[in-house]
Amino acid sequence: MKIVKVNDENLNVYLNLVQSYEGEFSSITKKKPNEKGLFALDVEIGENVKGFLVYVDLLPAGFAAVAVKPENHYEICEFLYRTVL
Repeated sequence: MKIVKVNDENLNVYLNLVQSYEGEFSSITKKKPNEKGLFALDVEIGENVKGFLVYVDLLPAGFAAVAVKPENHYEICEFLYRTVL
């Protein structure tokens, strides 16, 4: 297992996994995709939200979005991990 920080080079992998996550939970959240087939994201990677990818055997298996709060506090906003076969 390898965990890497999301950057410009792997952002597309993160966004693909997040779309899968949003689609999987859409029956619970009642979200619907837009005209391009994409779901709106609840949490976006940005200034105080860092993204991480989990790789197993070189394949993307999960992600985490972590908010960095004052005084070195962290909040896991979203995460997904799937066993890679």
